[in-house]
Amino acid sequence: RIISQDPMDNTIIAKNADFAVLWQVINVGANAWDSNSVDYHYLSGEKLHKQSVYDLPNSVPTGGQTDIIVNMKAPKQEGTYLTNWSLRVGKQNFCKLKVTVVVK
Repeated sequence: RIISQDPMDNTIIAKNADFAVLWQVINVGANAWDSNSVDYHYLSGEKLHKQSVYDLPNSVPTGGQTDIIVNMKAPKQEGTYLTNWSLRVGKQNFCKLKVTVVVK
């Protein structure tokens, strides 16, 4: 479950600016997330990312939390952009992550 996100949806980002999205997530499932088998990856939407797959930074026990960080770059054109990410184990996606930014 997502417990916080920075920047929040509809935050204004300067054209062509580098920025990072941080989601703080808590493991509310029955199984621990092993950093050797869980990663997070780009699913759909605008390709704002600099890297499309990241390893989970650390293992997360049930009830534990971790920070998910994706480095991004704003497009050169103004507009509203949505990008979708997800944690996954193998080919199974869980804990969908999304952010919408407004580029001006």
